[in-house]
Amino acid sequence: MSNDLKALRGLDYLMAMPQYGRAGDVALRPGLSRITRLLAGLGNPERGVPVIHVAGTNGKGSTASWIAAMLTSHGLRVGLHTSPHLRHAGERMRVDGTPASVDWLGRRLEEHRAHIEECQASYFEVTVAMSLLRFAEANVDLAVVEVGLGGRLDATNVLVPTVSVVTTVSLDHTHVLGDTLAAIAGEKAGIIKNRAPVVLGRQAPEAASALEARAASHGGAVFSVERDADWEGRTLRTASGRYTHLYPEPQGGHQRDNATTAVLAVEAFLEQTGRAAFATSIRRGLRHVRLLAGLRARFETVSTDPLIVLDVAHNPDALGPLFERFGRAATGRSPEILLALMADKDIPSVVALLAQPGFTVHPLDLGSPRALPAAELQSLLKDADVPVGPVVESSQLGAFLRDFGGGRALLVTGSHQVVGSVLGCLE
Repeated sequence: MSNDLKALRGLDYLMAMPQYGRAGDVALRPGLSRITRLLAGLGNPERGVPVIHVAGTNGKGSTASWIAAMLTSHGLRVGLHTSPHLRHAGERMRVDGTPASVDWLGRRLEEHRAHIEECQASYFEVTVAMSLLRFAEANVDLAVVEVGLGGRLDATNVLVPTVSVVTTVSLDHTHVLGDTLAAIAGEKAGIIKNRAPVVLGRQAPEAASALEARAASHGGAVFSVERDADWEGRTLRTASGRYTHLYPEPQGGHQRDNATTAVLAVEAFLEQTGRAAFATSIRRGLRHVRLLAGLRARFETVSTDPLIVLDVAHNPDALGPLFERFGRAATGRSPEILLALMADKDIPSVVALLAQPGFTVHPLDLGSPRALPAAELQSLLKDADVPVGPVVESSQLGAFLRDFGGGRALLVTGSHQVVGSVLGCLE
C-alpha cells in the first residue's frame, strides 16, 4: 500500500470516531486504562520527556501556548499538545509551533490501527498518544500538554509532570465535573502529583483551597499569580526575576493573568531542570506566541475593513470580557456577533451578557448534535430583546462572510467549531 493511501485510510479512520466537540457525551470516556495500554503498545513514547501539564477552565490553551513559545525562544525543542483543533487534528500536536502534517498523522494511524482497535481507544486518547509519539520522534526537550477535560480521569493524566499548572477554575462541564467550584477544582487538582511544583492562576477562594490542599498533600511548592507576581505597567516582577517591556499577545485583562501564569511555570520548569530564565526569551515568547507556538483565535483580527475578530471563548467567564473588549474595538461601527454555542453551556448567562452591550447577533447552525440549535438560540435572544438576525446555515457561511461589507464589525465566537468553520471559508 502506498504512503498516500495509508495516510488517507488512517485519517478516515480517525475522523470516523466520535469527537466530544461534535458528538458530546457519547465520545466522553474518562479513565486511564485504555491510554495506558495504547502508549505501552507504542513503546511508551512519553517516558523520559519532561512535562509541563496544564489544566484549568479558562485560559489553559493560551497559557500552554505561551509556555511553549517562551521555552522555544529559550532555545529548547518543545512539543505542545492542545485541544480541540480548528482545522485539522495535526494542530493538536505541534513541535516548535509547527503542526503534525496530515500525511504523518494518517500514516502513523494506519500503522498502529490494529493496536488502537485492540485498546478500544477514544478519539481523544488516540490524539494524545499520537502527540506523544510525534514528540518522541522529534526528540523534544520537553512537552507542554493541555488537559482535555477535568484532570483526574483525563487521558493526559498518565503523564508524570515536572511542573503542574492550573489556570482559573470556573463553572463549566458541571454535568461531568461537579456543580461547585470546589468539586471542579478537585477534579483538576488530579494532575498535581510527584512532588512537582504547582503554578496556580487567579482562583476563587473555594477553588484555591482545593488546589492548595492537593499540592500540600503531595509536597510540591506552590506559586500563585496573586501572591508571587506583580505588574507595574509593562514590567512583571516575580520572586525569581524582573521582566521589562512586556507586550503579551493576545492582550486583555484576563490574558495578562494567563501570561503571568505562563511566566511562573517557565521559571519553575527552568529551575527544576537547572537552567536560568532569560528576559529576552520571556519577552519574545509572550509577544510572538502565534509564530513560536501556533496559537490562534484569541481575539485574532483577520480583517480590518470590515473588522472581523475570531475568538474561541465558549463560556460566560470568558465571553463577558470578550464582549466588552470587542465593543471597545468596534467603536464607531455597529458591533455584530456570529455565534454558536454548545448546548451544555450556561446559555441563560450568555444571553444575559448579550442583552447589555447592544450587539446584533447572527446565530450559526453548525449542524452538530452537541450544539444548541440555532433556531433555539435565536428564540432565546429574541425573548431577551437582543437584536438578532436570521439563522445562518453552514452552507450559507461563505456567502454571509462575502456579503459582510466595509464599515461593519463582526466577532466570531462561541466555540472552536464556529471559528474553524469561518477559517475554512477565509483561508
